[in-house]
Amino acid sequence: LASNAWVLSGALAASGRPLLANDPHLQLGTPSVWHLVRLEAPGFLRVGASAPGVPGILLGHNGAVGWGMTTTGADSFDLFVEKLAAEDGGAYATPGGGSEAFRVERHEFVVRGEPGRFQARVRASRNGPVLADILEGAGEAAPAGHVLVLASPLLRATNTTADALLAMNAARDLDGAMAAARGWGAPVQNLFAADVAGDVASTVVGLVPDRRAGDGGRPAPAWTGDHDWLGLVQAADAHAQRNPASGALSNANDRVATAGRAPVLAREGDAPYRGTRLREELARGASRDVAQARVLQRDTLSVLARDMLAATASWRPADPALGPHLAMLRAWAARMDRARPEPLLFNAWMRALRRASLAALLGDDAGPRIASGREAPAALLDVARGDQDACGGGDCAAMLEAALREAVDGLAATHGRDAASWRWGSAHVARFENPLWNAIPVLRALLALSVPTGGDNYTLDRGTPRHGHGSRFDHVHGAGRRMILDFADLDASLFMIAPGQSGHALSRHRADLARAWADGEAMAIPRLPQGARPHRHLAIVPRR
Repeated sequence: LASNAWVLSGALAASGRPLLANDPHLQLGTPSVWHLVRLEAPGFLRVGASAPGVPGILLGHNGAVGWGMTTTGADSFDLFVEKLAAEDGGAYATPGGGSEAFRVERHEFVVRGEPGRFQARVRASRNGPVLADILEGAGEAAPAGHVLVLASPLLRATNTTADALLAMNAARDLDGAMAAARGWGAPVQNLFAADVAGDVASTVVGLVPDRRAGDGGRPAPAWTGDHDWLGLVQAADAHAQRNPASGALSNANDRVATAGRAPVLAREGDAPYRGTRLREELARGASRDVAQARVLQRDTLSVLARDMLAATASWRPADPALGPHLAMLRAWAARMDRARPEPLLFNAWMRALRRASLAALLGDDAGPRIASGREAPAALLDVARGDQDACGGGDCAAMLEAALREAVDGLAATHGRDAASWRWGSAHVARFENPLWNAIPVLRALLALSVPTGGDNYTLDRGTPRHGHGSRFDHVHGAGRRMILDFADLDASLFMIAPGQSGHALSRHRADLARAWADGEAMAIPRLPQGARPHRHLAIVPRR
């Protein structure tokens, strides 16, 4: 869902050589999505992070070139509505008034413990497979006499992503890496790369549809041909930058802009707060060396909190008992530090305000959806600015006060009356859960693994809490892997994963990196002295 990445040219980096930082944000758990790798032989070097089933390294360097990625959020999958042209559902209408029979594939599955074989019949039109033949309930989404089909690059072209990754692993300079990346098929990603010669670049890799019309945001009628895919194109042709005059390239899942006839890559990006913070810090000269890059990766300043407090600067609650709590927030630096009380109060306030705003807009019967849905930060800012539309036509000031009172009362019941003793880290805890062990109560208790963390959903140090009610903000999504590549000395590059290298329940390496990860520490993966045991030679580099 999210990641941060930036690359500085040698003109900006303190060493005179490029510096590249990347931290992908994924669901936290055990085993980790990532494992650290150093593959070395005469004339062969691969250093970085990989994942089960991925050939070579996914993110890292080979001694000459290094790269990182973030998610583009590209919409490369479209739904088409096919009009049935036969009562038995065996044909569909085509542009020009004709019809064509569905291509039919039949599959057999053996289900353990079940007699006989399971038969599946999947129809496919010129646009893709019929969803009703694959997904239960999908038929209800189309009007009578119609079916939905899925158009996907993965169904129209051989996916050569693994080949492209291996070629990137072997590239000896930036030109070679960029050329190899053009073979990337899916998923569409923002790629940041640099080489030891000093070149830096960013591009978008993957295949995207060239649509005759529209952006694929809604199901389109297939029988007109007006929204047909004209083919697949390289996303890199729509967006690429190399050696910019500014010396810096960055992305925190911001919407990637394209110009002219270039295909739409994404209609929107992630909430802008991480991207804004990253650009602010790079513009003022942060991240010029490895130590500064580590500080920036662990930055907990929330631009959303800063904007919310600015928007409510003139607001005063009618209840004087809420005054000290509001004063505490207004004296706060908007940093989601785990040892502070203000992040807990602010996030509880925003959680209550979000529910109140959505209930006013959607009605109380939308309660279950409101409780489980994602945050709506733009709507919260509208409430703070007094936009009555965002308050369902009601009193925004009263909504702000009621939400703050709900947050204070809820936290007092859970964490005590003394607000100064509240701690974000007591509620914002990274829980590394294993889907198998969690289903077995005894193992769940014995192998429970958690650590207090800072950050929240809108900070560079991403600490996305689980959605819901109450005063718990379990940290379930974030930077499970961090990397900083120093092209002045790639062996001095730093890495960290969480919670550990091993997924074995009894291994001492299952969770030995969790605390170091939460504390912002990092480790080099240096060349090994002859005869050294690798797991004893990973050097933890303390945070400074």
